[in-house]
Amino acid sequence: MGTTFNPELAKASGKNKMPLITFLDKFVDPRLSLKWHSITINSKKVVCLVIDVSFVNIPISFKGGKYIRSGSSVESLSMFHEKERALWASFESSKFELEIAKRNVSIEDIKRLLDIDFYVEKRIDFENENLLTNLLDDHIIEQSGNKFNITNLGAYTLAKNMRDFNNLTNRTLRIIKYDGTKHLDPVTFDRSGMLGIANGFNNIILNIMSLIKYHEDYSSGIRVDIPEFPLIAIRELVANTLVHQDFTINGTRPKIEIFNNKIELYNPGAPLIETNRFLDSEPKSRNNELADLLHKLGVVESRGNGIGRVVDSLESAQLPAMSIIVKGAQDTIVTLRQQKKFNDMTITEQD
Repeated sequence: MGTTFNPELAKASGKNKMPLITFLDKFVDPRLSLKWHSITINSKKVVCLVIDVSFVNIPISFKGGKYIRSGSSVESLSMFHEKERALWASFESSKFELEIAKRNVSIEDIKRLLDIDFYVEKRIDFENENLLTNLLDDHIIEQSGNKFNITNLGAYTLAKNMRDFNNLTNRTLRIIKYDGTKHLDPVTFDRSGMLGIANGFNNIILNIMSLIKYHEDYSSGIRVDIPEFPLIAIRELVANTLVHQDFTINGTRPKIEIFNNKIELYNPGAPLIETNRFLDSEPKSRNNELADLLHKLGVVESRGNGIGRVVDSLESAQLPAMSIIVKGAQDTIVTLRQQKKFNDMTITEQD
């Protein structure tokens, strides 16, 4: 039959008659790459809409609502719990964790490239005579004939030198310290980790704690240096930044920026649950294998209560509540700010 439809001229329904393309950009979240193509078939005009969803890692919403087709009608996704669970599962980036970082390696190569001593020491319920079995069960390696492949999961968590895994060097955590309160101020420290995030985790925390301010406390009769931000909050938030990053997003990495008055933690990707439900929602992870392995290695504790410990530690230190900003599907930024007088805090910080 053909069509006379022109997406460049089309208007959305409603009072404002907003241009259709602008309307979709404004009310569809995350913003999608929409490409309209007009072709002619048998002298008839056909308009095709191509939607690039390769970067989409959360259900798409329209005007804040998420919907699913049920037969010939469109219903709220919240009415179909099993379908919603299946949809969330489809967004997991576990496939990245199980992709291959290095192929056809021997046992000797594995011990040379990965920190197996750390793994043996820290792995919960490790049985020494079953090293290969444990490595295979934890998806650190996979069998490949008479040799093995090291997975991204194994390399990212246990690498002795991340430069040995070219596809992962731009995924390591970057720490930047500014001598001031703005990005334009001089940089005094800028380093990206070269160890795996498990065997290098304590070094990450030590670096951060060495870059923040301390104050002297004599309440116990002796001098005690108290960090401006609680160690437990730093540990939990760094672990969250690493565990919950979206590996499907290219060209970005987890990052921590330390200023004289705050710390900002950048995590590639949007969270899988609403930020105002972090404390009372069941935990959801897009990287289940990574979260499970870090738990087995003692880097993270039981899943789901880390944010609660952060909140408690900030309250005990009389610090403002952390702020969480989600920038579309690309970034989540968590900010810790230094101590303020209550009257100087924003309403969000007072909560």
